[in-house]
Amino acid sequence: MRPENAQFDVEFAHSKRPDRRRGGGWVTLPFIAGNIVLMGIAVGGANSNLIVYLIQKVGVKSIDAAQISNIVNGCMNLTPVAGAIIADSYFGCFAIVEVASFIAFLI
Repeated sequence: MRPENAQFDVEFAHSKRPDRRRGGGWVTLPFIAGNIVLMGIAVGGANSNLIVYLIQKVGVKSIDAAQISNIVNGCMNLTPVAGAIIADSYFGCFAIVEVASFIAFLI
């Protein structure tokens, strides 16, 4: 089709506009941001307590406890990458946030 013969279907363009009542966007931002902040606080506290637990209760040397803590911290930092791959490949991003929030709440 040549550009001079092209027509723009106004009704089709209006029917493809997103519905304003769908949710998402800036409405969900405070919930996601709050979840990220609170998860950061929880993970930081758990990681600090992990070193103390390994040294005092398990009897691991302090250098080994620090290495184990670093490994756990590295795995926790790579988990969002795996979640992003799964979200982009199979699910929507909000479904993954809901599931991850529920799992974090259980822990």
